Amino acid sequence: RDAARLPTAFGSFDRLSLAATLVALIWWVVVPPGPIAGSLVAIVAVLNLVRLARWQGGATRTEPLLWVLHLGYLWIPVGLAMLALVSWRADVSQTAALHALTIGAIGTMTLAVMSRATLGHTGQPLRAGAGLTLAFLLMTAAVILRIAASLWSGLFTPFIFVAAVAWVAAFLFYLGVCGPLLVKRH
Repeated sequence: RDAARLPTAFGSFDRLSLAATLVALIWWVVVPPGPIAGSLVAIVAVLNLVRLARWQGGATRTEPLLWVLHLGYLWIPVGLAMLALVSWRADVSQTAALHALTIGAIGTMTLAVMSRATLGHTGQPLRAGAGLTLAFLLMTAAVILRIAASLWSGLFTPFIFVAAVAWVAAFLFYLGVCGPLLVKRH
């Protein structure tokens, strides 16, 4: 809406970034983590961060249904960068990196797309409102706390507990807002 600069259209840089990400992740899975795998994953982390920057995410800050998509995508380069660090530093947890990718990217994107699709397919305005915005923030808290639990073993139990509560609460807020829309006759 009224953005001074529109996002960069999907093009060859995006195709290259996605292909490189696929190659790096296959390498990561097939070859034990080491300097080459770490370097490949670090490079694709940067490529994916550049892709995200080209989408003009700052222009979405007043639209939760849009900024949450950017936030969900942000967890991809964060998770990839953490995977790269696993190759170079013994104190970085691979579990933390995987949770950045799973809870962060997959969980956030799933919640965002479910919310947007539910509102759109039930004829509602594409506005998140307080309930869905809170769900997005709770999902963000869940991923941050889950990563923190992997990094600080002394706080594992409280962090994992609060992360789990935040995760469940995020989906409960989604259900509270979108559940009635999904069962209502149209």
